[in-house]
Amino acid sequence: MRRTSAIGGGCIAMRAYVAVLPIARAQKRKAAKLAVPAHRAEALRRASWLQWMLPLRRVSVALVWIWTFAVSIGLYPRDQSLALLARVGASGAWAELLLDGAALFDLALGIGTLVLPAAWRARVLWPLQLALIAFYMAAISWAMPEFWLHPFGPLSKNLPMCAAIVLLWAMEPPVRRGRRAARPPREKPPWNTSS
Repeated sequence: MRRTSAIGGGCIAMRAYVAVLPIARAQKRKAAKLAVPAHRAEALRRASWLQWMLPLRRVSVALVWIWTFAVSIGLYPRDQSLALLARVGASGAWAELLLDGAALFDLALGIGTLVLPAAWRARVLWPLQLALIAFYMAAISWAMPEFWLHPFGPLSKNLPMCAAIVLLWAMEPPVRRGRRAARPPREKPPWNTSS
């Protein structure tokens, strides 16, 4: 009896194996279709990193602008900010206006980084941010060149910030113009002889 049951059990196992075999083969074929060639694996790895790193980088750039607003508008002692502006040649009411205006502009750039659509970011926001940073760096380099040697690097830290902005700009989706395809000119009916 044991022998019969062992054979019977083996037959059931064999039937199960034979029934599962086509499924396993089909899954193996699907896996082969999904397999990534070695030459594309690195590109896919980088693309997957960019997929989640670009939004994180965008939020980081926005937070730098928003934090700059908060510091400029009052977290940093206002009299020291005005003293720095005096070294660039701005004093009195003009310096007050420059400080408040620059702070609000920084806030606008930070909010714009978060909410503007890609087309606006590519056409306006990224170039504007780079131009503003270049202007700030030029003015500070001219009036206070010792800031290049400052141990906290207030000027040199702008270089990776510019690199981050350039990367975000380069990775924006292509700007689509809202134009429709040009229509072919309408043909005049043969009976219309007027020009």
